[in-house]
Amino acid sequence: MSGGQIDGVYSLKGEELFCKYTTVRLKFSVEKERRGSLMKRRFAGSLLVFFVLYGVCTGCATKIPVTVTKPAEINMASTRKIALLDFPYVPKHETITAEDLFKLALKKLFKSALGGMKTIQEEVEEYVVERFILTLVQTNYFHVVGTQEIREELERASRSDVDAVRIGKAVGAQAIIHGEIYLMKAWDDETVEMEDREDSITNQNVKVAVTWVTRRAEIGLKYYVVNTETGIIIANRSFESSSESREEKENTHYLPDPLEMYKGIIDSFMSQVARQLAPYRVQEARRLMKDKNPQMKAADRYVKGGIYDSALDIYLDVWKSSKNVAAGYNAAILYEVTGDLDAGITLMKQVVDAHPERRIMKEYNRMLNAKQEQERLLKQLS
Repeated sequence: MSGGQIDGVYSLKGEELFCKYTTVRLKFSVEKERRGSLMKRRFAGSLLVFFVLYGVCTGCATKIPVTVTKPAEINMASTRKIALLDFPYVPKHETITAEDLFKLALKKLFKSALGGMKTIQEEVEEYVVERFILTLVQTNYFHVVGTQEIREELERASRSDVDAVRIGKAVGAQAIIHGEIYLMKAWDDETVEMEDREDSITNQNVKVAVTWVTRRAEIGLKYYVVNTETGIIIANRSFESSSESREEKENTHYLPDPLEMYKGIIDSFMSQVARQLAPYRVQEARRLMKDKNPQMKAADRYVKGGIYDSALDIYLDVWKSSKNVAAGYNAAILYEVTGDLDAGITLMKQVVDAHPERRIMKEYNRMLNAKQEQERLLKQLS
């Protein structure tokens, strides 16, 4: 694998240039201080520059940016088609079973076809479904069946005794997602605060009483994932958050509408929903160890140029000949970066056994976790 890229571009020339530029500026500052300060100031300045330079050099250790695909939190293997039902509002103080909630979602499914003016509660319910559909579609992992399609399929057949298994067969979905909105609340609070304001006549600051209005909104929702082959709930997750906005009482017309606040909170849940249900990508970095060995410096230049195979060969040669800890550590990292995680784990174990240092053990454990995630991901993608 030439270059060893994992869905990313590895270029650290900007970072290397910053480190060199910073070092030159620091050296210039030291020289300037030597020419114009007392001995005591020179000594103190030298100590300061030493620690700064030490920090800069440590920070210049070569990093390789990588894009990593992570497994979903919930195992949705063999599930590629999902049917979305409604999310009715059920106040928190009202107890309702998951089975009754499913029946309520079905009831609202057919009621929504009647049309008419919508309450803010109904608009929020619809918005939750819309955002779930959009979020799942954007993962490029699922095909989503919306409420209208479900309703049309069920109307073609008998609507009596409808359950998750029958819906799954009707629309060809392997799972159904439905849920509830258990918290929906918005209110205004008024407070009076003494503040400094400029008097328009005297231009002097004076204390005045200012009335502020704070609008708050809260939303809580929960969703269930139901297997349509068995009708069993395989997972459920919940979210709860709030939002607020503040204006002077005379400017309350600038406060956001509660519906828009509800929508903003719901939007904030969606990135987490996506990661719970579908594999996702994250940007990470692998930091190499620095070493003064000339061969290691040559390997580092190869890494910065993206020539990972050549760098790996040098690190392996140095490790085999001298058991240099940085060489073994860096070779293990490059094995992972170039797609051979198993070889990386094996080599990092050898480095840990020879040099049981905290940083190396931490990296070894990270690689073991990465292996577990890789296995989970393969199952989800199969």
